[in-house]
Amino acid sequence: MCSLLELTALATFKCYQCSNIPGYEESSPCNQENAKSITCDIALHDRCMTLRGIMTVPGRVSFPITIKNCTISFFCKPGSIFNSK
Repeated sequence: MCSLLELTALATFKCYQCSNIPGYEESSPCNQENAKSITCDIALHDRCMTLRGIMTVPGRVSFPITIKNCTISFFCKPGSIFNSK
């Protein structure tokens, strides 16, 4: 029989939570030394994600962005509007 502690451990997993977007609430850098690890609940998430793209401020500047966090497989499915190149 599993203890409550063991069941809790089975119902979670860890992902990095970071972003290089200024002012974004999870704005800790995504480099190896500073990336924060968080515990994800499998009732809400089933995988980790890394989102990379280019953010453009109209008429000003474009810069590469990276966001890492917990997510669900729906957002990662091929053909999803959230999973395009």
